[in-house]
Amino acid sequence: MDDKKLKFCIIGCGNISKKHITCIQENKNAQLVGLCDKDKNLSYSLGEKLNIPSFNEISDMAKNIETDVFVTLTPSGSHYEVVKELIPFKKDIIVEKPLSLILSEGQEMIDLCKREGIVLSVVKQNRFNTPIVFSKDVVERGKLGDIFLGSIRVRWKRTQEYYDSSDWRGSWKYDGGVISNQAIHHIDMLHWFMGDVSSVNSININALIDIEAEDTSVSILKFKSGAVGIIEATNATRPKDLEGSISILGTKGSIEVGGFSMDKIVNFHVEDTLLMDKVKDNLENPSDYAFSHKNFYSDFINKRLIDQEPSILANEAINSLRIVHAIYKSNEENREVFLDELDLQSKLGF
Repeated sequence: MDDKKLKFCIIGCGNISKKHITCIQENKNAQLVGLCDKDKNLSYSLGEKLNIPSFNEISDMAKNIETDVFVTLTPSGSHYEVVKELIPFKKDIIVEKPLSLILSEGQEMIDLCKREGIVLSVVKQNRFNTPIVFSKDVVERGKLGDIFLGSIRVRWKRTQEYYDSSDWRGSWKYDGGVISNQAIHHIDMLHWFMGDVSSVNSININALIDIEAEDTSVSILKFKSGAVGIIEATNATRPKDLEGSISILGTKGSIEVGGFSMDKIVNFHVEDTLLMDKVKDNLENPSDYAFSHKNFYSDFINKRLIDQEPSILANEAINSLRIVHAIYKSNEENREVFLDELDLQSKLGF
């Protein structure tokens, strides 16, 4: 690898690419060297604007551009095929969430990359939120005591126009609903704080939006630790977004991180008075655009430049993907689904 800068190529030039481009271009140790999208107009117009070589075929870009990292920002259901196409080039790969929609494909992606010595990372930027970093440290130091309840609330607005803008949005094959798309970051966070899930009971509905998958979901979780959890997620909040929150309750204290996307501490109560004072410095994320994405990239870049693995590897993404499928399967079969069942695959991805 270049001893000064990591070179990045982006695959998929849709809306989310703006954040990734910003993160790469604003990092002094990174360089954007290529863009690719099946939509020629999209990739070429963006390439012309940024003065970056652009392509509409992955193989053409991979063969003609010297890079260290491929960033996959294509629709969720296509991640497996994109990563398989990239593996022969033996470069690091970053994938936007979720890793894959199909469990077996996600595991195969991990296994193939491991076999070829490729670092495969999944974007879980909320783990780098200032209040989340603080809260995770508090929990790990036992300041909340024994954790008995964790809950997440995703109360966001997505319009019918949002889903109608692209054929893949809201489809089972390429996207799924609020659980597999918007709430998967919060599900990852719940697992990160609470540990492995034992079982899930779920009800999913379409309250407002006309899509194949759900716009609203409620689940009750049992954790292997003996704790319980609640997932409440909807894209049908009207007339505007309300919150993206996580609450952790223990025998000695409680934390609620709210804001739009777990980016602000709204409640914090522990017996340690010194720690109560410290929370004032960790109240919320700065207002910088793509703040948490920038932290994700800084971690990845700094670690890879000294040949270390980044903090977030793809094997961690399997945990939240298994929970997502258990939620869908529970709704499909109207029963409690256990995470140790051999066949957790739901209709997501098909």
